[in-house]
Amino acid sequence: IQVVVQYSFWLAQWEEFYTGILPHSTFDGKVGVTELNYGIALWSIGHSLFGRGLYDIILIETPPSFVEQYWTGENLPFQVKHAFALYWCVLVPIVFVSVPSWMRLHHHLNSNNKGYLFFSAMSKLVSPLLLVIVGVWGLTDSVKARSNVISLGLGMCFCMITIKLIVFGMARMAYASIQMDILPLVIVAVYAKFNKINDPVLFQVLDCWYLLRLLYWTHQAIQQLCERLNIQLFRIPYQKGE
Repeated sequence: IQVVVQYSFWLAQWEEFYTGILPHSTFDGKVGVTELNYGIALWSIGHSLFGRGLYDIILIETPPSFVEQYWTGENLPFQVKHAFALYWCVLVPIVFVSVPSWMRLHHHLNSNNKGYLFFSAMSKLVSPLLLVIVGVWGLTDSVKARSNVISLGLGMCFCMITIKLIVFGMARMAYASIQMDILPLVIVAVYAKFNKINDPVLFQVLDCWYLLRLLYWTHQAIQQLCERLNIQLFRIPYQKGE
């Protein structure tokens, strides 16, 4: 669920990168990128507090009084992990929310090189989709048991490629189809999967790497922006004559 939410947020920034229009809300203005950010934050807080135990939280222990005559209580208690199983039933239509974004982009491109530009734009989906694959299918069961470790690494990696997309879009810079920042996570996940490595220590090391990488890149980006705009971070320059 985390990777699907973060992919959806990345997709919104991707659409703005090419069209200049951020799809800030969907479902009749009820849900947008802000709500997705809230969801990511709540999900991360839940993982940090409960870890794998988050899935065992009981949502319904006994049938509500108004349905007792219709529901005897079989399949209870109903836990978070059962709700997620239901979520997979609607995952495919949720993923297909991406299709309108692709169609809007294709409609927006008005150029003699429309086909090439659209192909170039679609190629940018490779990196986030690889992270989705890693998060859903690329982990061993024992490593999944330490879901908070995986969640942190995936989250920071998605954060890295998303803020780069935002900053590069503002600066009118090219964005690479294959983001090098995803490679450590993909390589470690593939290695652990095929060699049946069940110790999550590799992912703990990755978490530290992505934290340092994120801090370093952010510092470098801020420093370059301040130098280019001749400003100082968190300081308002005095106007002439003051």
